[in-house]
Amino acid sequence: MTRSAVLGIDVGGTKISLCVTDGSGNVLASRRIPTRSDDGASAVVERFTREARRLLDDVQTDGSVAVRGIGIVTPGVVHPDGVKLAPNNLGWDEVALVARVQDGVGLHAVEADNDAKGAAAAEARWGALAGVSDGIMLNLGTGFSAAAVAGGTLLRGAHGAALEIAYQVAWDGPPAGFGDGRAPLEEVFSGAGLQRAASALLHRATETAEVFDALAAVRTDGGRPPGDDVTRLAALGERALQTAAHAVANLAIALDPEVIAVSGGMLRSADVIMPALQEALDRLVPFPPRLVTTHFGDRAPLAGACLLGYRAAAVPPPTDLKIRDPAAAGTGLEGDR
Repeated sequence: MTRSAVLGIDVGGTKISLCVTDGSGNVLASRRIPTRSDDGASAVVERFTREARRLLDDVQTDGSVAVRGIGIVTPGVVHPDGVKLAPNNLGWDEVALVARVQDGVGLHAVEADNDAKGAAAAEARWGALAGVSDGIMLNLGTGFSAAAVAGGTLLRGAHGAALEIAYQVAWDGPPAGFGDGRAPLEEVFSGAGLQRAASALLHRATETAEVFDALAAVRTDGGRPPGDDVTRLAALGERALQTAAHAVANLAIALDPEVIAVSGGMLRSADVIMPALQEALDRLVPFPPRLVTTHFGDRAPLAGACLLGYRAAAVPPPTDLKIRDPAAAGTGLEGDR
């Protein structure tokens, strides 16, 4: 008997994850490839559609599995003629994403959505937002994005751009934002933003993890020289983290959520980030929400892509999707390549 399956594709700022899951939520195969967004949108789409064809060939070789739908998530707002508000992925505003994937993979049942909204939908069905009427999902990765469930419904907004908080305007200095080609909050607190700021500060290539390592080191050893690189990086990190924490607190004040679930690659520094967010919520928000990490960890957007795939294929979603963060044991995803 042929099993129905779907393909989920998560297009991130630095990596693209692909995963085939069956009707029971089992992972049949997965891949991870670099995004290399500087190559341009057309090259990126060609790269992951080529990888998708290989993955489908692998799982469908003996005829026991048939992939019937594809779900894609990406930063930005997906329109038929392009993906808007995706500053870290060059040229996406001119790519008809769904049509390109339909042509490139040879399957008509394709749906695409914003990565944070996809992650929120997956967490609402299977994870940290399940059974929650009002909740927020934060994705802290190459960019800084969010999505919300309000009254049990995914919040989209008039243009599909609800909670595109990367464009939140800074509270100090001359106002700048979308019309100036800026994403102010994301420039301050995101993997890409911190990397750029830290590299400019030290005049050398500097990874985001170094910023949080420095912040932890200074908090442990307050007697460091004021002008050394670790101290300067820590000061940069402290300002950025407080900016992010206040932005999250303002979201909580505006939407009054029961839960805020956090995902993304920056949570490799969760021991520094999560306490700062919690402290701001407790101090600034009238009714502080519960702060948790997502059920799917770094894989929350990919879980959202799979959910879109089930919908595109008209295949009922499983009661459990067996995707976890690849850093965790026993996920079935450790072999990404």
